[in-house]
Amino acid sequence: MFTRRVLQFKKPAVSLGRTFSTRSTFANIRAGAFMRSSRRVLPALGFSLGAFYGMKHLNYSSKFRFSTQMAEAQEEFKEIEVTGHENLGEGEMMAFQVGPKDGDKILIAKYQGKIYALSNFCSHFGVPLAGSVLLEDKVICPAHNAAFSIVDGYPEYAPALNGLPTYETYEKDGKLFVKLPPNYKASKQVDMATRDESNKARVVIVGGGAAGLSAAETLRQSDYTGEIIILSDEDKTAYDRTLLSKVLVNGDADKWLLRKQDFFDKYGIDFRTSSKVKGVNVESNEVTLADGTTVSYDKLLLATGGHPKRPILPGIDLEGVYTLRNASDQEKIKSHVKDGLKVVIAGASFIGFEAAASFASSKIEGVQVHVVDMVNTAFEGALGKDVGGVLQKLGEDNGVKFHLSNGVKKIHGEGGKATKVELNNGEILDADIVLFGTGVQPTTQYIQEGIELDRDGSIKVNPFLQTSASNVYAAGDIASYPYHVTGARARVEHWNHALQQGEIAAFNILGKDIPYDAIPFFWTRNYMKSLQYVGYTRDYDDVFVDGSLEEQKFVAYYTKGEKIQAAAAFNRGADIHIIKEAMRLGLLPKASEIKDGSVTVQDLKAKILAKPGASACRRKSCCRNKKSS
Repeated sequence: MFTRRVLQFKKPAVSLGRTFSTRSTFANIRAGAFMRSSRRVLPALGFSLGAFYGMKHLNYSSKFRFSTQMAEAQEEFKEIEVTGHENLGEGEMMAFQVGPKDGDKILIAKYQGKIYALSNFCSHFGVPLAGSVLLEDKVICPAHNAAFSIVDGYPEYAPALNGLPTYETYEKDGKLFVKLPPNYKASKQVDMATRDESNKARVVIVGGGAAGLSAAETLRQSDYTGEIIILSDEDKTAYDRTLLSKVLVNGDADKWLLRKQDFFDKYGIDFRTSSKVKGVNVESNEVTLADGTTVSYDKLLLATGGHPKRPILPGIDLEGVYTLRNASDQEKIKSHVKDGLKVVIAGASFIGFEAAASFASSKIEGVQVHVVDMVNTAFEGALGKDVGGVLQKLGEDNGVKFHLSNGVKKIHGEGGKATKVELNNGEILDADIVLFGTGVQPTTQYIQEGIELDRDGSIKVNPFLQTSASNVYAAGDIASYPYHVTGARARVEHWNHALQQGEIAAFNILGKDIPYDAIPFFWTRNYMKSLQYVGYTRDYDDVFVDGSLEEQKFVAYYTKGEKIQAAAAFNRGADIHIIKEAMRLGLLPKASEIKDGSVTVQDLKAKILAKPGASACRRKSCCRNKKSS
């Protein structure tokens, strides 16, 4: 336990409008551009976030906008002596206790010889940061790859939508102190422009999911004051779609909204729900809605995501047979929940496996969960037999029954409702719910001409996410882009990827010419355990496992010849983020060097840090950069 000394003093009243660039103004920062309500976090995800719920963070940097109230300027600050920092080497971090509760911790980090203080909890799901990775000024969340500058708290990587509070540190009488206001966990917002009615420029975004929302916010963070219209075919504003399968049984998408309506009102973002687009005319710069109305644009971003593949087979239209893509699907599935529930899931990959885990981990008395797939092992296509086998055993240990090397032949029903599933081998499974998690395809059927499509129906884009129509961009599940690691085209269907592509598309809509160079990252969390994956590959020829599959602590490298194309980690969260950064910078070794142990993950970290500036946070500079032309 570190010893600490607490001094308290009252701040004199100050005039409105000053910021902590003078380090003299107390500010109450309201929820804004990077703020996600943690009310959407559910205990089923395995995080203990009670202390983190509703955090409102403070930052003294002038890089953030503050809302100041005179009365708040009278509140007391804590001046806390920091101990233990003397043992920190360059690039090292530690958690420091500043109060009696477990959540009363801040992060102390050393960068370029200076000690910085900031929140110890990721603003996404509240995961502690002290045990993770610090690369230059960038601390990376070990769970979901969100990253933040320890200098100013600016968020770097998805899925974080808000930054971290930072706290003033200073020396006095040869000792180091950190200054915390009473509400040091208070939220803040990144500086965002508002709508200027005199600016007649208009950006239209088709799609109200992760990519669309991210693009709209990035435009405002980059001082764009023109009109922003988001057209979404759903009946609610953007929500965290990853939770649909992870907490399928007891989740509520209305609690997962990424932004409330007052946010869109404040920043002049016209988010139009129940607005389905049926056509795009690149000659007239218009999109046509299902009701026949048109909306003109100067710049257009297409971010309509994907829709589930629904097989053609007998009984597919019976009540109780579903795919899972949106909140409406989830609500229909939940309506069948009862004791003794029998669930048959077709698909042993991410959606199917997570849905099975949600049912198996629920409090439904006597629930039976069956998973059917043509593969020999769960996740075989995405993760290979060895890693897939680890997850399959995890499911089996929790009561899920797998029917592999098999498929659904027919769905039987009575009174229009599904009651049984017949498999290819003749086996019959009782079913109250039949869920198909058999993949998605790009939602681009509204594009008839003028925009080049790839063979799978996705939209071809260049490294700047620009389509064949110069003022039209695409991001997320529908974008087929040149992946710089392999040189081949890639289309990635993951949450972080969509958020990051939304950012880059927005920058390039503003003419900033920033190529998309992110490395795909995704995670799956089941039975209180997480697997993380970085990279992209469809044609690996070998999998090398560093660690123990049996102990569920390993990194698996997916290789083709001597090239490492992807990696998956179980209980090695810090390592996977170092590998990801090395992949982004082109610093990965030959596969044989990993296999024979001549290059370790710590060697990779040293190589990364040997390139000053390469891993420093870039997001703020991208926002603040003016147009290149």
